[in-house]
Amino acid sequence: MRNAYHHYLPPEANLLEPEISPLHAPSHAGLPPTTIVVAGHDPLHDEGVMYAERLREAGVPVELFDYPRMVHGFANAPHLFRETAAALGEVVTAQRRWLEELGRRRWGRR
Repeated sequence: MRNAYHHYLPPEANLLEPEISPLHAPSHAGLPPTTIVVAGHDPLHDEGVMYAERLREAGVPVELFDYPRMVHGFANAPHLFRETAAALGEVVTAQRRWLEELGRRRWGRR
């Protein structure tokens, strides 16, 4: 990743700033339920897994979907990867579940 940062950040950027990577935020408490998809052949894989762990430690509900055979950006290429449909389906299902739960809490519905 260090080799790729120069494409996105100025040379003087502090890579530990939460604005660059939310993994480095001082607290993750109070964040909304989160769905994270990681790919095994992605330089961001381990950061995504660590972020999910930090969120869980802070009491944030997290769903982590790991596609070990996939590459970065696979969810943007349904014509190249069969797994894209499954990943997007899992994200939609998780988000629907989070929104339904939020609605029940807010409006007292079951």
